[in-house]
Amino acid sequence: MSKVLVIAGMHRSGTSLITQWLNRCGLYVGNKLAGPEIGNTEGLFEDVEFQRLHKQFLKKRNCSPIGFITTHLTPLDASERKQLEDVIEARNHEHNEWGWKDPITCLFLNEYRELIPRAFYLVIIRDYHATVSSLVTREHKVDMKRFSSKKGLSRLKWKLLKGMMIKRPFELYAEKFLGVWIHYYEEIFAHVRSLPPDQCIFVNYRQLIENENFLFDHLVNDWNFSLHYFPFSTVYKKEMISDVEPYEKYIHNKSLLKRAKEIEGKFNSILFQSQK
Repeated sequence: MSKVLVIAGMHRSGTSLITQWLNRCGLYVGNKLAGPEIGNTEGLFEDVEFQRLHKQFLKKRNCSPIGFITTHLTPLDASERKQLEDVIEARNHEHNEWGWKDPITCLFLNEYRELIPRAFYLVIIRDYHATVSSLVTREHKVDMKRFSSKKGLSRLKWKLLKGMMIKRPFELYAEKFLGVWIHYYEEIFAHVRSLPPDQCIFVNYRQLIENENFLFDHLVNDWNFSLHYFPFSTVYKKEMISDVEPYEKYIHNKSLLKRAKEIEGKFNSILFQSQK
């Protein structure tokens, strides 16, 4: 049986950065990986086969293929499960050790727990302030690029319908993305509660800036992955981390802030325990 590492985390939480580092350390994360995009010039490091299937499953359920949702999904049907099984079996046949990263994985953790019962989970966490701010910043850049590409009447319609709002991105997106952040990590916590403690570890990318050895040692010595050490500092670029903008005044549903703070409290407790 192959050793499998599932790299799970919310969008804009550092999953691409850490997957890039693990790939440099020798972990196979896919032959064909999703390339650069706005806000991520180094590449997403997402296995396009898993990415394609996840998007396909979301579209079938009339959900955003990007995965910005706040509700539970209906279980996969037999045909969908078979598609995932085929990819997993192919990876197992080709590699003794492998892993993958795609934030949308977080929405299908129940399925993966059944399909790969002995998989290890590396959960990437990032505080809601920074994550939501980064998401809004990226979405604003996407909107501006889309607006700049419009011509003639289409440009005029865009200017009238959305032109004013794209000047106020946090007002437009902050509450939505906070809800998504909450949903992803609630899915992760529900999943982790059903796992043996030795199959999961939580990490924040900022820990790796200071010292990546604790994670590398855990992967090699505790989980027995055959990796070679590669400095995290060679892939981390400070200029790629966007500034955190204040936006709480745009969160009208204050219960979202309360829930986010509760989740963040759990994170801090887990990280504190892991550092002892």
